[in-house]
Amino acid sequence: MKRIHIFRIILFSIIIIIPIITMNFKENQVSSIDNRNLTNFSDITNGDITNNIESYIEDRIGFRDTMITAYTLGMDKIFNDMVHPSYQYGENGYIYSKLERASFDEEFQEIFSDFIVKLQEYCNNNDIKFLYALEPSKITVYQEYLPIGYNYKNENLEYLLSLLEEKKINYIYNGEVLEKYKDTIQVFDEKYDANHWNETGAIIAISAILDRLHSLDSSVDPLDINKFEKYEVENTTLPVSYFPISEYTYKYNLIDNNSIEVDEYKDKIEISKQFRTFVHYRNLKNTDAPKILVFAGSYFNEKDKFLTESFSEYIKVHNYHNVINYEYYINLFNPDIILFESTEYTHKDHYFPVEQMKNKINS
Repeated sequence: MKRIHIFRIILFSIIIIIPIITMNFKENQVSSIDNRNLTNFSDITNGDITNNIESYIEDRIGFRDTMITAYTLGMDKIFNDMVHPSYQYGENGYIYSKLERASFDEEFQEIFSDFIVKLQEYCNNNDIKFLYALEPSKITVYQEYLPIGYNYKNENLEYLLSLLEEKKINYIYNGEVLEKYKDTIQVFDEKYDANHWNETGAIIAISAILDRLHSLDSSVDPLDINKFEKYEVENTTLPVSYFPISEYTYKYNLIDNNSIEVDEYKDKIEISKQFRTFVHYRNLKNTDAPKILVFAGSYFNEKDKFLTESFSEYIKVHNYHNVINYEYYINLFNPDIILFESTEYTHKDHYFPVEQMKNKINS
């Protein structure tokens, strides 16, 4: 009996000690399971020290991802309850990003819309055509499948749309076109990627954008779906997560890609250290088409193929932070058209710094 007690003590000690001695002490680490920066040791003194120490230990404990995954899968299998740092279940099998109670931020919407006015005026004064594209979230398009009891209000989007009208901004809101098709075509996958449209949704929305740009400049070709081949793929896990799913979705390949990637500016361009997406293509078969400079977020990641055939040159810069420095990019690339895209849930100071926008508006 004594040996059993000793064995239990040793086993219990191992269970406690191993996660401690295997803690991750490296700075500037990113969690692959919840797609965020882990708390650094230097962050402990910033704010509430007790809470920061707790966050540091929780983030850095050994086997963190393994423990979170095991707990998440267990809760799902036993109770059909998604306990996950990034996702949660809605109705009818839909999965959404972790839902929060969004507060109405009237000031941000007004400053953000004023900034767009300033950018549009700059384009007009330099004989550059301008379009702002506002994209909806999955929550907005498929709000009927949100969890029972979740009171969905989108005052920020509604107010921003009213400001875009009031300030005579040339814009397109793609929520309308996506909601038109959503009952017959899946424009966001039910489970996979709660934060972005699928490629079918992207085609519908980008087609609407290109149609608007065609109305501004007739040399912009509309999107031709016949230039793409459609195929089906299976997604087996949620993005940046080990949570297993089995869901099929459609992808599209450009059959004849007439664009080459240009690396002339890749290592020289001034760009945010945090938001570094930059692509530049030249179309070898459409040299008479206009050149476009696009400020876009993650909705446009891997979607350039739906735009490059319509322009002689296609340049895309990550919109967050970088768009505030629009004069630099316009003077560098001398575009014929500016497309500024953003998604409703990114309208925060973290992505579009308010003080920097104020300074630009007042300059």
